[in-house]
Amino acid sequence: MLGPNATDEQKAELKKQLDATLAAAKHQVDVTNAGHIYDNGAGFARTDALARIGNQVFAADANIDANYAIANAPVRFPQIWDASWFNWVRYARRSPIRWRATSVRRSAFARSSSCSGPMRRAPRTASTCAACGRLEDLLAGPRPLQGLASPKWPSVFPVLDQGKVSARRRALRAALPAVSPATARATAHRSRDPRLRQELRAEMYWWKSANGSWVLKVSDVELDYVGTDPRQATDFKRRTASTGDLGKGVVSAAVGLIS
Repeated sequence: MLGPNATDEQKAELKKQLDATLAAAKHQVDVTNAGHIYDNGAGFARTDALARIGNQVFAADANIDANYAIANAPVRFPQIWDASWFNWVRYARRSPIRWRATSVRRSAFARSSSCSGPMRRAPRTASTCAACGRLEDLLAGPRPLQGLASPKWPSVFPVLDQGKVSARRRALRAALPAVSPATARATAHRSRDPRLRQELRAEMYWWKSANGSWVLKVSDVELDYVGTDPRQATDFKRRTASTGDLGKGVVSAAVGLIS
């Protein structure tokens, strides 16, 4: 790590840093085991990301053991293709993509550093590093929906029944939340004019930021409409944490992670 010409002082400093890291990791394991923080088995390809991120930021990083929360709401990992162009990327609709990336890096013990430059597709925070920005740019591609794409149906699999595919597509569209009558009338009127179709499509599905970049608008859906276990969303909404030496008292998880 230090190279062949490292000095004794550099070696001693590295050992000091390693010892501190190991001590902090052991303390975290001891505290979470004693508090049964991670007793719940998440299962294959699932994790309670919001709880774990909060635990790293509010408890481990802040060195406040009382801020640990039990992780008991694992959900599956969302697909990442096209996600670079979404304005929101969490199920709880609380995180622009670059804030999400920063928080996930922190939960994995990565150090955050500041970077400069214009915001491209979504809000950046001061701690978003340039390397993560470059990675997400590669995933996004040069233009909307031209980056990482969803997997294609393998040719070695049986051919899809297009009739069933179309029927399923119609059923999914029918289940979407209804628009207001006024919006429906305006959409029907404007869509008949070829000159307005592109404008209408952009207005309905895309949002343009102050710096001229575009992102897909992700619709809010009520928990009751989804019909699945709401625990991850409700746990995050109700979670609070002490700010300790920062002197801001007790704040909500959403405020604490963003600020």
